[in-house]
Amino acid sequence: MENFIVKIRIETVDGKLVKENQFDTISITEVKAFDGTTSIVDNFVSDTLNEIRDNRRDNPHHHQNRLD
Repeated sequence: MENFIVKIRIETVDGKLVKENQFDTISITEVKAFDGTTSIVDNFVSDTLNEIRDNRRDNPHHHQNRLD
């Protein structure tokens, strides 16, 4: 199997980088073979989006948390 690099960039709509990472396809395959269901790419995306949500919840100035 050829080994490829998968690069993931999560950016805001304005193009501001939130987080990035890269994985090689051999590692992705090994993790899936070992675990059976876990994808390190899916986990990276989910964890990043959850961090963004948590940061917004903790920010009193975020529009969803404002009382006025």
